[in-house]
Amino acid sequence: MKRERPQTALASGRLSSHQQIAGGSLDNQVNIITSYAERKGIVLLRGVDVEIASGAKRRPVYDEHIQYIKEHPGEVGYYIIYNIQRFSRAGYTEYKKMKEELSALDVLLIDTTGVIQDSHNMGEMIELGFEYEWSIESPSEAAEMEAAEDARRGRISILQTTIPKQIKYVGQGYQVGCPDDGFINQRIQVGKQLRYIMAPDPERAHFFKKAIELRAECRLTDKEIVGHMNEMGFKTKTRKKWNKRKTEILGHTTGIKMDVKLLQKICQRFSYAGVVCESWTHNKPVKAKWNGLVSIETWNKANRGKVYIKQYPDDSLEVLYDYKTEKPVFQRLRYTPEYPFKCVMCPECGEPLKGSAPTSRGNKYPQYHCARGHKNFYVHRKQMDQTVEQFLSDVEYHPDYLKVVEEVLVRRLRQKQSDIVQESKTLDERVALLKTEKNSFLKTLIATESDMVRKMIEEQLEEKEVEIKQAESFRFTADLSEADVKELIGYARKIVESPKKALINKDNPLLQEQLFRLFFAGFPTYEELASGTAKKRFLFNRNCIVETLQNDEESQDGRHRRGCSNCV
Repeated sequence: MKRERPQTALASGRLSSHQQIAGGSLDNQVNIITSYAERKGIVLLRGVDVEIASGAKRRPVYDEHIQYIKEHPGEVGYYIIYNIQRFSRAGYTEYKKMKEELSALDVLLIDTTGVIQDSHNMGEMIELGFEYEWSIESPSEAAEMEAAEDARRGRISILQTTIPKQIKYVGQGYQVGCPDDGFINQRIQVGKQLRYIMAPDPERAHFFKKAIELRAECRLTDKEIVGHMNEMGFKTKTRKKWNKRKTEILGHTTGIKMDVKLLQKICQRFSYAGVVCESWTHNKPVKAKWNGLVSIETWNKANRGKVYIKQYPDDSLEVLYDYKTEKPVFQRLRYTPEYPFKCVMCPECGEPLKGSAPTSRGNKYPQYHCARGHKNFYVHRKQMDQTVEQFLSDVEYHPDYLKVVEEVLVRRLRQKQSDIVQESKTLDERVALLKTEKNSFLKTLIATESDMVRKMIEEQLEEKEVEIKQAESFRFTADLSEADVKELIGYARKIVESPKKALINKDNPLLQEQLFRLFFAGFPTYEELASGTAKKRFLFNRNCIVETLQNDEESQDGRHRRGCSNCV
């Protein structure tokens, strides 16, 4: 004999996304289920449990209810849902499995729309007094099957409508989904349609730009860069912490400081170089529709060959891993005062010249030479000295040119100064925040009477004081004063007034290399020096700098026109 079914129930509602909450759909489901239970005289043991869940996977709330029913046998009589579409979108097979799972626990599944009807034994078997699994009939089975399959087809239809277009947009370089830290999503108009790109986050972009630039400079170790960024106040972005049902915000994640592993991950994010490379692009790089925080060249330097974005003349890109970049020029060369101009390149292969003094008949013949896979090239040391001195002696500037140099140099330095001001502003805010936290600790210390609590607060105060001192000392180093600007202008003036005197230092080959690096656009070959065709850097090239000042559009930031062949 069957027991009487208890008039109690568990109930659940579901939405596919948080955006649907604003439409009131969730409240509507709760109200309808509650009213339905009241009309039927059914008591809801736990109210209406709701969740945010999409896709065809099992729902957390349903699994919780199954566990509750197993732990309280005979207590639950019904399981109420809004409709079949909101119960499962995995199709009839999964829906039937869930319904049978409830039935095995002696719980009847019902919906507020009345589609699901009670199953019953076939009439002939009732007369005979027997009941089997195959004799149980469901008058609403066809309707339930249709509703479950409609839900499945609806989910598939949405995916078929949206996902192909999103993949296409990503392949074109547009943004889909959440932005990377340091960016925000920005909507733009493309023809008659709207697209999304990533734009720098005004509050956080400078952290990531600075970290990548520091690693590209190769002046600091990763640990030193991490310390630098943490002193600037870097912490990861806080995010919402949801409950399992995705219906309630439990809190927020706390931002954590940068470590070496996070620094390396940041440097390897393609979006910071203005490149999209993910599964939807078949892991092939695509030029993004937004500008990166740094150039591809800087990004490559920061990754040091671990990941390398190779650019081709047709603007196509390729990602290479463990890429062996060219060895630094002078990596294995010895700096000897006897051969200060080993930074001059071989005209045959473009490699640095070597210096030695072969002996013949008891006499030494000092010379610069190179024979790397080609006919031996050599030039006497005295001849090299004369060639370099003659080239620099022939470099002359008009007195008015000094004004032009100062004007361009001041523009560049002012632009750099604006970046430093932004960094200093961030550091000031960091110091102010630390002092506010210190004052809060002091107030708590004054108010408390517990010796244990006082000891803990005193330790926190000491740590906070150390952080304040470190932040303040770091803040004072991040500055470009007017004295620094004048010093740089004065040095440029010396080079313009007397190139030969300022750019030759035979006693210090390492300094000689740096001076050539400053003056020339790439180390010159001997033939270029001898013929007077060696390319000079932008600041010391009269043609380029004059063209720049004549171009009103591009003279605002001191950059020369693209396509100028006089400098690099």
